[in-house]
Amino acid sequence: QGPSGTLKLESLSGSLRGHPIGGSADLRMDPGYIVDGTLAIHSGSSKLSVDGTGGASTDARIRFDVASLGDFLPDSSGSLNGNIHVSGKWPQLDIVGETHGSDLAFAGAQISSMEIVTRLKNLDSPTGAFTLKASSVAHGDILFDSLTLEFDGNKAAHELKLDAKGTPASINLAVKGSGDGTAWKGQLESLGLVPKGRNLPMLGLLRPTTMDWDGRRFALDQSCLIGSRQERRRKSPDDQQEIAASSVAGNETDTNETDTKELPARLCLDGDYGK
Repeated sequence: QGPSGTLKLESLSGSLRGHPIGGSADLRMDPGYIVDGTLAIHSGSSKLSVDGTGGASTDARIRFDVASLGDFLPDSSGSLNGNIHVSGKWPQLDIVGETHGSDLAFAGAQISSMEIVTRLKNLDSPTGAFTLKASSVAHGDILFDSLTLEFDGNKAAHELKLDAKGTPASINLAVKGSGDGTAWKGQLESLGLVPKGRNLPMLGLLRPTTMDWDGRRFALDQSCLIGSRQERRRKSPDDQQEIAASSVAGNETDTNETDTKELPARLCLDGDYGK
């Protein structure tokens, strides 16, 4: 199963977007996605290599080092590097990969640093884990000092976690779910919002809530975020008279003209969305 073919490059030369390109390849792909041989090309300071050992199963490694994204993607900048290892016998292939990026910018978004780690086992019935960690993620008025996204599991049982700290609000959530290819059922385990603005409430999920998607319609059971906020108010004349009387009596009192009151906050959602 799968494609087969041979790629041979004795001496690649030329230019791409103003950068010299070069390299060579002696690479063969056999049915079953078995890669045998090597490929190594470069464009300016950016490099791509593929190494495969051939044999009865796949054992191949892809390495890339992009010195400047702008050389390949217009209106972008930054650098990316990483490697991907593919092993096993088709279709039970395992894929392990790491990608690192720095000073990334594209479509109005900027990321100071980024790391992606992926582990995927058995493409025939995939299960695996994905982790993204980034710092200084900005787009318009949104700025997250740190952001971590994690996914773990398979189609039958999986979990997603997000933890982002920044402006206009920090957010953390955890979702568990399961699907069969046509429908999905999940549960929002936790959700927290910490706004940066003054006098805005910190909110947390009151209790886990269930969600359903049947391919056309999304249903959400009642989901409530509760919290409180601090409100400063000027003390009333009666309060100030009481303070004055207490001071005359020699008791310690708070002489500030304002005090703080805690106000409850609650936000609830539920319903069906879609057709």
